[in-house]
Amino acid sequence: MAIYAVSTQSGAEESVADRIAKTQSIHIHSILAPSQLNSYILVESDGLKPVKKAIKDIPKANKTLGGKTSLDEALSYLDTSSEVSNVSIGDTVDIIGGPYKGQQGRVKKINEDKNQLTVELQNETIPIPVAINSDQYIA
Repeated sequence: MAIYAVSTQSGAEESVADRIAKTQSIHIHSILAPSQLNSYILVESDGLKPVKKAIKDIPKANKTLGGKTSLDEALSYLDTSSEVSNVSIGDTVDIIGGPYKGQQGRVKKINEDKNQLTVELQNETIPIPVAINSDQYIA
């Protein structure tokens, strides 16, 4: 058995995975649509041919990517730890990357699925909420 990546339209990962599951192919063993992997799903199958056959009539499934994916790589998408879990709403963070580098912001919202914070920039006349990625701040 091998794991193959299937390209999908953005936002259609779950529906494509559901449609593949409904094909009930005995050659497809599992389907994974990890939220960390936009526009792709992973399909465990006996070979590439059954995957291509399963997605042939699914409009939002684009194509299979060339080769097999290793099990270790597939498992890395199951990591549920969040990089934004070290902050809480109301905390002040230093922004170290992006267009607001060098400024401080107060955390207003935490999006663990996307590893993003929404912060209001401090020292501004009008509070401006901006989204920053987990690698763009220090708590």
